[in-house]
Amino acid sequence: MFGLFKKKTVATKWKVIASGAFGASLVVNGLAGSTTLLGGVDTAAVSDKYANLFAPAGFTFVIWAAIYLALIVFLLYIWNIWKIKKPHLKPQDAESILKHFTVISLLNIAWLFAWQYQFLGLSVLIMAALAVTLLLLHKKTASLKLNRQEDYAVKMPFSLYAGWITVAAIANVTTWLVSMGWHGGGIPESGWTVIMLVVGAVVGLTTALKRMDWVYLAVFIWAYIGIAYKHLTVFNGEYLSVLLTLGILLSVLSVFTVLMLTLPSRYLKS
Repeated sequence: MFGLFKKKTVATKWKVIASGAFGASLVVNGLAGSTTLLGGVDTAAVSDKYANLFAPAGFTFVIWAAIYLALIVFLLYIWNIWKIKKPHLKPQDAESILKHFTVISLLNIAWLFAWQYQFLGLSVLIMAALAVTLLLLHKKTASLKLNRQEDYAVKMPFSLYAGWITVAAIANVTTWLVSMGWHGGGIPESGWTVIMLVVGAVVGLTTALKRMDWVYLAVFIWAYIGIAYKHLTVFNGEYLSVLLTLGILLSVLSVFTVLMLTLPSRYLKS
């Protein structure tokens, strides 16, 4: 009878499943990025094969280190290894996050196989599912009322992840179109790049403002800096319209990021 009044805790099975799926995604990512065991190429080689004006410079991909580190922190918190005083995260919310996280990790693995073996149409579909699932999870974590430490442990990892995958989804579609030999329907490649940059910025800014999430928006700034750097170094500033668009968008995104940082936000409230 007294068991009815036991405090609910996060189910261990979901901790194990989510951790295992994440661990598997780390292994597959490592193999894909540093070896040719999957499809005979590494991840960057596929991108280079279908070069386009939207792809950012290689250094921007170090953001994966930040994303994975943040996700490890999240798991340390979920496993109660990183102890937080007076946690606000409810067990049912934690389990919901873990279920979404498991799906995201499995989709990440599936995308890598599709990408490595150059099934780019399939990779677009998987990326779409990954982006939708991540944005739904991001929406959920944004709505939670947590303390400051939990904001960093629970919210920030998925802000980083969702921001980068939003940009990656646009890049994925671009690569697929290039692989199909699409020539822009009469619009030059630079024109389509400008359109995609604006669409990406609008999506990023709208999402960030709705959820008061400067971290999500900062990811777009990082990605756009990478695109600008590539245009200045690899393309030698040949596409002036793209560079001008990037300059304007980076200025706008930076202003809104600063405004969110100076206003009460999910990462600054006590």
